[in-house]
Amino acid sequence: MDKREFIRSAGATAILASLGFTISNCSSEKLPEPGGDTSSDFQFDLNNHPYNSLNTEGEWILVKSESLLLVNAEGTIMAFSSVCTHLGCSSAWTFGENAVCGCHGSTFDQNGNVVQGPAKQSLIRKSVTINGDIVVVA
Repeated sequence: MDKREFIRSAGATAILASLGFTISNCSSEKLPEPGGDTSSDFQFDLNNHPYNSLNTEGEWILVKSESLLLVNAEGTIMAFSSVCTHLGCSSAWTFGENAVCGCHGSTFDQNGNVVQGPAKQSLIRKSVTINGDIVVVA
């Protein structure tokens, strides 16, 4: 193998390795199924950290262990699957007024609707029941 072939091969390997990392984190295998999943309910107390921040309008929380995005949308607690509808990323989110997927920049409003693509579908909305300070997401 001459020097040019080695450099070409090493460069291609590096590119494939980086794509492999990206593909593993944003795999279509993680895309949500229509109708949501059948996992057990998740509940939390609005008085406990970090959930107490949801007492403020516009605040978002990512619950990685449950693959959930929680938001206080104009005084109403809403929950969505944190699995982005573009390519299935679920743990790389940033928040402001909207939620932005860190993998490819898809932006969703507080109702889970796409504000900016590449995602074309809204986030999957979860059922929320509130009894006093206890919130149950199904």
